[in-house]
Amino acid sequence: MTAVRNFVITFFLSILIFGLIAYGLVQFTTSAFELGSEKNPGGETGGDDMGAASDTEPDSTPKDWIDIKGNSFTALLIGSNYQPDVYSDYDVKDENATNDGFPLEPRQVETPTIILLRVNKETGECLFCPIPAITRITVDGLSCQLKDLYAMKGADALCTKVMAMTGIPVDYYAVVTMSKFASFIDDLGGVTYFVETDMYYVDETIGLEINLRRGSQKLNGENAVKMLRYCGYQDGDASRRKCAVSFLKELFKVALSKIKMENAALAYADYAKYFETNFTIGDLGDNVDLIFSYNKMAIRDYAYPGTTVGTGADAYFSANIPKAIDFFSQYKYKG
Repeated sequence: MTAVRNFVITFFLSILIFGLIAYGLVQFTTSAFELGSEKNPGGETGGDDMGAASDTEPDSTPKDWIDIKGNSFTALLIGSNYQPDVYSDYDVKDENATNDGFPLEPRQVETPTIILLRVNKETGECLFCPIPAITRITVDGLSCQLKDLYAMKGADALCTKVMAMTGIPVDYYAVVTMSKFASFIDDLGGVTYFVETDMYYVDETIGLEINLRRGSQKLNGENAVKMLRYCGYQDGDASRRKCAVSFLKELFKVALSKIKMENAALAYADYAKYFETNFTIGDLGDNVDLIFSYNKMAIRDYAYPGTTVGTGADAYFSANIPKAIDFFSQYKYKG
């Protein structure tokens, strides 16, 4: 259950931070950044995905993209469940130094959120593809899950694996944790949002209590995080994803309305502290025109194809890699 809750919160943090770096420099209108709706719920065989693809058309006539400075790029948004304020056993060297019995195993840092972002200049669109973190993979001859690869071999290895699963190179990555999410919302002064259902949940082991009522309300950071952690929907992931996308839209409206074009470099410096990334200020400069054109792009969602096998802690995602590569072939670099 902890991993499931962490998925939701890290999902937001990952998109939020990289989005504020790569997108947040754009002075959007309050309706500019609309993610695709879940038009076709249900995956290929297991009902896990939001649908093969969904689209949101641009809010005005597209620009002549060939004249826009910048190049198409692909980024991997990686959400880590590292929570040192909750767990103290990430580093157990001191304990093992005085332990006469079997050595303690440190807590594993996982990446329960992995989202591929494709900004495609040629077609004037931006594609989001969440890749199930429980996808079964093989590393050095051993079977594991995609969420374990970052801790094992780092962000570059994770990018390489995702490239093998999609057929397109990953140019940038951004690794983020959840610890700054609530304080960021508080810095914005909270977010007014319509909570779709009554929410109540208690987990005494980590001191978590969720108690929110249905209706429009201004959420501070703490309550927003609790809402995003809630897992008690009758239909499970479908409603949780719907809540995630809906809240993200409102959060972006608040955050992006406060960022001005002339403050691009300062905004980068302010938010760079939140994540580990290979996206530099130079990359920002090279693609600044394309970045400032995002409000004219069509926003698409694509659910990575495959099916979930098993239930509970034993569940894993079996990826349909050939189908994914066929889809992503339309985004391969030209020239």
